[in-house]
Amino acid sequence: MSLVGAGFGVTLICEAGIGASYAGVVYRDLQDGNGPSRISYAAYWRRNNDNPALEHFLKLLEERYPSTRVADSAAPFRTPDPSP
Repeated sequence: MSLVGAGFGVTLICEAGIGASYAGVVYRDLQDGNGPSRISYAAYWRRNNDNPALEHFLKLLEERYPSTRVADSAAPFRTPDPSP
């Protein structure tokens, strides 16, 4: 955001990010002719990413947005728990 404030371009951020204040940064709504616009997105991660935060984040997305599709080929690799 500091690069945006210094005049080096623009960026898209989600609404949750507009609470931060940066010198030279002005927030604008992105709208089409029908009001606020929605932007589609995709997320990718390493198959062997075993970060627990990623697993919780993906579960949250699936619960909040049931139509969210998590492709098996992109899902983090999980090894079986060796404990009995």
